[in-house]
Amino acid sequence: HIREYISSVYDEVEEAMQSPQDVFGIPTGFPDIDRVTYGLQRGEKLVLSGEPGVGKSVLAAQILINAAEAGHPGVLYELEMSGRQVVRRALSASSKQTGAGIPTQRMRQGKLSEDEVEAFAQAVERMSCLPIWISDASDLTTAEMRADLMRLIDQHGVELVVVDYEGLLGDEP
Repeated sequence: HIREYISSVYDEVEEAMQSPQDVFGIPTGFPDIDRVTYGLQRGEKLVLSGEPGVGKSVLAAQILINAAEAGHPGVLYELEMSGRQVVRRALSASSKQTGAGIPTQRMRQGKLSEDEVEAFAQAVERMSCLPIWISDASDLTTAEMRADLMRLIDQHGVELVVVDYEGLLGDEP
């Protein structure tokens, strides 16, 4: 009955009034997104869609990293790329915080300046401590993902789940 939902929303508003905030969820680290969503909300799904190659995966990974930096553990189920590719891109993006902005191709080539080596080391140190787990098993089924997610929630308090790319998620035979 609608009363159950009304009661739930009433409790939510009452709780928010006890501690008013602009972001009343998990912060994405992107002020414009947080202004619209008030942060990522528990139990709600946010879908990033667009043409191939426009940066959806990079944006999703950066949101996961930003949330982890704010103390919200997360998991990335990467069904399209390897975990190494994701981390390489994330380290490239993270190196921009120090002003270096190391392109991924230069990481692969090993052609880094002294400043870039320092920025890379700082990005590695910063990111290696984050509460983020990555699965890059491309043959993962829905049931396997749910079981793994329950384990991560129980063991590590995971609050945020990113699935890239949901359309590749396998079903049980």
